[in-house]
Amino acid sequence: MFGEVAAGSDGGAASAGEIVAPAGGAARVTAATIALIAALLTFGGGTVGMLYDKLLPEHQVSDETRALINRVTGLVATMAALVLGLLIASANTFYNSQKSDLEILSGRVIELDTMLRDYGPDARPIRDLLKDTVTQVYQHTWNRPRPGESLATIAEMRAGWGAISRQIDEVRPTIDAQKSLQSKAADLIASIQDLRLGTRLQIDNSVTWPFLSILVSWTMLLFFGFGLLARFNAAAVFTLAIGALSVASAIFLILELDAPYSGMLRLPPTPILQAIDVLGK
Repeated sequence: MFGEVAAGSDGGAASAGEIVAPAGGAARVTAATIALIAALLTFGGGTVGMLYDKLLPEHQVSDETRALINRVTGLVATMAALVLGLLIASANTFYNSQKSDLEILSGRVIELDTMLRDYGPDARPIRDLLKDTVTQVYQHTWNRPRPGESLATIAEMRAGWGAISRQIDEVRPTIDAQKSLQSKAADLIASIQDLRLGTRLQIDNSVTWPFLSILVSWTMLLFFGFGLLARFNAAAVFTLAIGALSVASAIFLILELDAPYSGMLRLPPTPILQAIDVLGK
């Protein structure tokens, strides 16, 4: 979940909010750039449709032909609207799930620190390590990483919290109360690791290049059909531009919600900041 950052290479994982191009795996494109490209291609499809309509002979633009174009564009519009709507709903669910997991994780970190405080002075080094780990996570996730860095791998993320788990296992309780606290702390750190593993597996971009290409091709065909049914004038061009921007904004929203730790819609760090403020006290 929390996106610790590790030095990346050309073959490294892409940071949230970026999609890796298939060629070579090194190029990264932002959500805004993808949305802009989608808007231009969609608008271009409509413009080409209007220009093509002017080149068609009058006998080929019969009422039956226009009725057929209307039916086909209606079919494509329905498919595109359904896909865009489902994607927005799915991305919003994912975003809210990540937000909820962040709040739960921050609460568990505070609870773990409380247990270690109740354990006694012997647990002080573990509490310090816990605060250092959470602080580092915050710095790497909500403060933009340096160029060339990417989200840490699962193995790298497990190493940080694994050190806390090992130190908890190594403490030597002397009374029954300490034994109980050690057992509860061990269970709690295990639940934290499980939660982070699950959310980290979900954080990689689920929207792929082939999927985006097909979706944008639908909108291009749709607007091409719209262009065939419209006269080439300023009002028609303006209407196509508004429609293309609407499609692009939907794609931008999907990509932003799919990357909750980057971009304009980045999750607020309030829960983890509150946890850091409490840890060690």
